[in-house]
Amino acid sequence: MSATTIYMMIAFGGLILSIFIFDIWVIKKKGPQESISAYLIRGFRKFPIVNFLVGLAFGILVGHLFWSMDTHRWMYPEQFREICVEFMGGNDGV
Repeated sequence: MSATTIYMMIAFGGLILSIFIFDIWVIKKKGPQESISAYLIRGFRKFPIVNFLVGLAFGILVGHLFWSMDTHRWMYPEQFREICVEFMGGNDGV
């Protein structure tokens, strides 16, 4: 795993953890009506189109990231070569 991937995982995990801790603090200090989820629920009920657009954007993002490619262009050449050798059952001619 590359250093960039590790840094991004740590940053994303830290962001989620800090939002979680902040939300718990707000609920304890001001009550559940002031939590992040309460704001989101009120906003989505007031503007339903936002809910649709968030769902659409999330669907497009997930589809873009996980849609399978037709070829093995997503693999590094060494990885593709290794899989071909395993499939052919040996190291002949490579």
